[in-house]
Amino acid sequence: MPNTPAEYAKQIVRDLGPHANEFDAIICGLDLHASVIGGVAAAALDMPLLVVSAHSAETISLMIPLGDIDPTTQRFLYIDDFFALGDTKDYVFAHKGDAQIVATYQAKFARYERI
Repeated sequence: MPNTPAEYAKQIVRDLGPHANEFDAIICGLDLHASVIGGVAAAALDMPLLVVSAHSAETISLMIPLGDIDPTTQRFLYIDDFFALGDTKDYVFAHKGDAQIVATYQAKFARYERI
């Protein structure tokens, strides 16, 4: 398991590089692990990032676009450290707006899955 942002960046490029033509942007939750790993992934792959923040289970409080984001035309990769209980993943999927999520990536297990 990587210990530094640089090690995560190398792992992410190794794991996601072969799939980089399958998505146009990264989407993640605002929790600490997801946003750090999402930011490292976006930088390592030179892709825009959309961060979704939860206010409550029913509402979205904030969507933070970093880079050129167009949810109506881009394909998104949902990224997190791991999907322990799936709460963040469920929230992002429920409040993603027009964003089309086409795959997921669990950094802890280096697991990429198409949806």
